[in-house]
Amino acid sequence: MNPTLLHTTTLILIAASPVLTATTTAQSSIQLPARFQYPNGITHSSNGTLYVGSVTSGKILRITPNGKTETFFAGTDEIFAATSLRLDEQRGILWGASPDFLGVRGADGQVTRRPHRIFAIDARTSKVLQVIPMPDGGFGNDIALDEEGGVYLTDSARPRIYYSCRHRS
Repeated sequence: MNPTLLHTTTLILIAASPVLTATTTAQSSIQLPARFQYPNGITHSSNGTLYVGSVTSGKILRITPNGKTETFFAGTDEIFAATSLRLDEQRGILWGASPDFLGVRGADGQVTRRPHRIFAIDARTSKVLQVIPMPDGGFGNDIALDEEGGVYLTDSARPRIYYSCRHRS
């Protein structure tokens, strides 16, 4: 066997072993409020605060490192689901996707689905900064942030990735 390959393989196994051990031995759970249904999106801040979204209501919980749970954002008619949460700590913006899985049942019994969208919420005040509907009936699914404040968004209804440049309030 090539000595360089063997050395690289050993280095990878040694470097990965603490991670494997830590994930198999350190387990705990955080109990969410009973009325908080279908948790989906989750992100965290550098101090350990968690943000957890509900796929059916748009509600976002904030859970502090000491375990205090509070409603950070109650959800609105514009933000009816909270998934794929990402925290831009440098700019104080919580980004998320709001896909309409359930739809709205009209008086005639028909279910209407609202356009999928992404949103930006001020992480300090919970104020909605921006709601961006997905173009062409797209399905905003996962989010990644870049260092300049740009947002990448996968569209699961079509094979494409959107990019939104730095948020300006």
